[in-house]
Amino acid sequence: MGIPTSTIYEWLELHPSFSEAYGQAQRKRQQGDVDTVRRNVMTAEDHKAASVAKVQLDFVRWFGSVTDPDRWSEKKTVAIEGGNPSKPLRHKVDVSAASDDELRALAATDEGDENGD
Repeated sequence: MGIPTSTIYEWLELHPSFSEAYGQAQRKRQQGDVDTVRRNVMTAEDHKAASVAKVQLDFVRWFGSVTDPDRWSEKKTVAIEGGNPSKPLRHKVDVSAASDDELRALAATDEGDENGD
């Protein structure tokens, strides 16, 4: 296109209509990328083509989650009205009646993740 990247970023800051149009174009491009990768996945005829399609799929999924997380991210955030972000909610569960096997199973599913995420 021949326009320096710095100029595009400047226009994004200065011109709301350009910024909106640019955002719409980005979303359409991302959807086109998804459609292309989906076609590649569905038509892979051998192991090599399937491997390439898998890498493409992983990249498009990652790129979408970084550039438009509200639309593409697998992790969703829920806002609680009136909540305090500096004081996260904690949920306590009484496990005193749980068997050793139940406790082991619970520990295995939550191992290394203090917040349960």
